[in-house]
Amino acid sequence: MAQWYPLAVRDVFGNTCAFSGALSFSEAVDCLRKGHALQVCLKRPGHFIALVAYDEERAEFIFNDGWAERWPEGDGFNRRLSRADYEANLKPQSLVYW
Repeated sequence: MAQWYPLAVRDVFGNTCAFSGALSFSEAVDCLRKGHALQVCLKRPGHFIALVAYDEERAEFIFNDGWAERWPEGDGFNRRLSRADYEANLKPQSLVYW
């Protein structure tokens, strides 16, 4: 279904995005450095999160998760994702926005 997101994003929001398969960690970092918004799909729990920044010092992504209820304090914003967790838990579905 994610392959249809670019069409829906264009029609509903007037924005442009492209479906991509799996992005390597370094490709995802590069997208963020270029100012692109990025959504990636996790294997567990099987839904998309938005990567919003990359912390150079800690070598971690900062992400927002719209499924806030899955977090103990009910807040899915400004979470951290290590390289190991990214590589182990990534489905081959990504959306790059520009």
